[in-house]
Amino acid sequence: MNETLKLGYQLARVDFRLKNNNRYLGVLWYLIEPLIIFLVFLNLRGAFNHGVTDYPAYLLTGLILFNFFRQATAEASRALYANSLVLDTVKVSPEIFVLSAVGNAAFAHLFEFALLFGVLIWLDLPLFGLIFYPLFFFFFILFALGLSFVLAAAGLWLPDTVKIWGMFTRLLLFITPIFYSANLALALNLNSYNPLYHFISLARALIIGSYPITPTLILIPIFWSVTSLGLGWLIFSQAKPKFVELV
Repeated sequence: MNETLKLGYQLARVDFRLKNNNRYLGVLWYLIEPLIIFLVFLNLRGAFNHGVTDYPAYLLTGLILFNFFRQATAEASRALYANSLVLDTVKVSPEIFVLSAVGNAAFAHLFEFALLFGVLIWLDLPLFGLIFYPLFFFFFILFALGLSFVLAAAGLWLPDTVKIWGMFTRLLLFITPIFYSANLALALNLNSYNPLYHFISLARALIIGSYPITPTLILIPIFWSVTSLGLGWLIFSQAKPKFVELV
């Protein structure tokens, strides 16, 4: 397992470099996209903030976490299918392609986090909560990784998984309180069943103090992390013997 983690990390690092080598702006693209979306919603904040304090930090925290989740899971959903030739001809652990997809998204998140750091300084907000961000993000990675294992296996069995998941994440952008206040009531109390809502709420509590930090606020994301990784790994392990037949 340790060797698989190392290979996944190395593959993610190489893939990240290759993706940016032939771009004129390189890694700046990881700042430009969230910055444009951030500025658009910031310009419309009168329609969305509904009393949210420090709305720019509130908005950007939600955006960069959602971007990581979307990129990690989208890349993972096509990871095995895109590398089916390698799986068919080389004896390699399929887990490394899923780890690489999530690792690649984590590298990109570092640049988006730098943007958030700048906004916090601009708003003159305290930076003490950032000390706990790496631990929070570790559990968020585990959550995304568990779901990525499921999507990677599904993507090999059903190539349309990529499009289906892409459509679902676009819907998720609007039903998760990223650019609007979490105090707005949603039908069927969707926030309670939305893991992203709980992760983003905890991040906002740590970074800008949007919510009081309670044991429940901490334990729910941990529960989702452990559950996602456990179920995701179990499903992936059960499906792995059939991968050779599917490639």
